[in-house]
Amino acid sequence: MFRQIVGTAVAITMVDSVLTNHAVAGGANADLHCVSKNKKVIISGKIPGDFADFELAFQENGTSITLTNDPEKEGSDRVFIHEDFKIGVFAVAVSLSNGYDLKLYGIPSSVRKSAKTTNKRFQAILQTAPRPSRRAWNNSNDFFNRLAMTCSYKHEI
Repeated sequence: MFRQIVGTAVAITMVDSVLTNHAVAGGANADLHCVSKNKKVIISGKIPGDFADFELAFQENGTSITLTNDPEKEGSDRVFIHEDFKIGVFAVAVSLSNGYDLKLYGIPSSVRKSAKTTNKRFQAILQTAPRPSRRAWNNSNDFFNRLAMTCSYKHEI
């Protein structure tokens, strides 16, 4: 129990620092697909490897927003990835153009440690994100806070 709490605390700290420390996964883009336990919240799309392009669909109860970057356009969303499957670490943070953040991290004990990054499944926590179903984000009910998800990660080689 203590080991899991410490691992989760390390992951939360790492997700918070990932917004300032851009670590890019090696290789081509990867497919990320995460689903909440009740299947009402889905994050799905491409996250960057060596390529800066990304596009994630973030859905809640059928309402969707697209998170994407356009290096040519000022005010695009920005994505930050930290993954090191050799030590069981995965985190993604998106700094949204509207000033809010989406932060997702793999629960360290569920991220299987291996050098291969081609096909992974793990449990994750959506630490924070604005709810796609809301028009304005004015109070705490307008945000997800620590939502459990199951993720798959497929690296394109």
